[in-house]
Amino acid sequence: MKPGRPGAVLRASLLAAVAWAGLCLGAAPANAQQIAFRKYDQTDGLANLVVLDAVPAPNGNLWVGTEAGVFRFDGTTFVAAATIYGLPRVRVQGIESEPSGRVWIWYKRALFVGSAAGFAPVRTADGDVALDVGSSVVPLADDRFAATVNHQLLGFHRPSPDSPTWISRSLLGEPQIANVPALASARLLARDRRGTLWMSCGDGLCSLDANQPRYWGPTYGVPKDAWAAVLEDRDGRLWARGIHHVSVRERNAERFRANQPAGVSDQKFLAIGLAIDGRGRVLTDVPSGMSRWDGATWRDFTPASGFPAAVSHIGKPDADGNLWLGVEGHGLWRWLGYDSFESWTSSEGFSDFAGFGIARTSPTRLVVGLDHGCQALDEQRRRFEDCPFGPLDGLTVVPVSRGPDGAIWLGSDSGTVWRARPGEPGATPVVTLPPGHLTELEADEHGTWWISSENSGLLKLDGATGHAQQVALPPAAGFPYESVAVNANERCVAT
Repeated sequence: MKPGRPGAVLRASLLAAVAWAGLCLGAAPANAQQIAFRKYDQTDGLANLVVLDAVPAPNGNLWVGTEAGVFRFDGTTFVAAATIYGLPRVRVQGIESEPSGRVWIWYKRALFVGSAAGFAPVRTADGDVALDVGSSVVPLADDRFAATVNHQLLGFHRPSPDSPTWISRSLLGEPQIANVPALASARLLARDRRGTLWMSCGDGLCSLDANQPRYWGPTYGVPKDAWAAVLEDRDGRLWARGIHHVSVRERNAERFRANQPAGVSDQKFLAIGLAIDGRGRVLTDVPSGMSRWDGATWRDFTPASGFPAAVSHIGKPDADGNLWLGVEGHGLWRWLGYDSFESWTSSEGFSDFAGFGIARTSPTRLVVGLDHGCQALDEQRRRFEDCPFGPLDGLTVVPVSRGPDGAIWLGSDSGTVWRARPGEPGATPVVTLPPGHLTELEADEHGTWWISSENSGLLKLDGATGHAQQVALPPAAGFPYESVAVNANERCVAT
């Protein structure tokens, strides 16, 4: 910040941020960008930093499961669910949210259902319902759900919406288990769009479709593993994740096939899961961080690009497309600008000074105004280089613009405005104004350049002659920051 004029510097910084957003959309090699996160911890109300689950609800709440219970995040702060709902302060096994807004939360010895309005325990005539470790709640319809309890696949319903007691029944008969013995060790994982239930059973997978069970093992492309997650993508492919494998089954195919990132190995994982981002791409954790399937290849996100190595959970994206990560011992992290922004730091040669104005000199090259001169970004090499126009005067360069003829215009706190024409080795001064912040340097459709200056006010500059003419502003207007044409005869000025 420049003393005395924080607003001018902030405005320029914000403009730079907007410019970067427009210029950096799209995918790039993961090792060439620095990922930025917003980190949530005790200062935000998240009292426990071992995050095991993070599930967005349709109303905008984020439900976060930790080793010390559940927290609800409303976009501003985290509140312990034990405080407002009386839920247990113990390790959370899982959370599931329905489109209706109903939320299921289960612990080792209890299951609760409810919403931001309140929660109630799920009980049968035999007492509290306790899911098998590693099992999931699969909502079916209305007041019905499926789960595995004591390795039995059960369906639950209640006689009326306000009934405190649920009724359970087995979804598998003895003949079915006799035909598929692995079902005796089933853990329910998911339900696909056709209504088929998918379970881990033994060291393979089992499915239940229209009451017909089936075992999927090595013969059907499912290697022996401890399968922990099943997920259906937007195109109807079914993905399965184990400790050492990732397999996928095309819609209606008779076999799974291996499709796993190179990082999947025999190393221990803090999390073994699958998720889908806002564009429908599959995400999974690997020892070095996270990998994303883009339809043709896996792309890795690693600590080299700022991604945390100790990921304990990769959450579903929320309504705004934000990706949430549980990071072992470091709370909950939100990926800023996921899939829309790339961050550039000193790792790519970017100066430690503040960055301001930005303009393209070519389809693969940018010039950035800095606190001391400028730098150029070579997008093909993905590296920052020295200012191509020399050191200029070594002062802050805020406005950087490209003219209609391709020339690059720059203005510094010395009051000097430079122009660098295409093919010329350096920049030439066009006009020198009294020293002070220059926050705007833009050409209109008629080729007139508009300058906003701390000490000279608003000016019109003839690029051909270098003649600058001051534009009269009301006495109380103060320092102009920026202006924009409203029509051919009017211009709006921010001061």
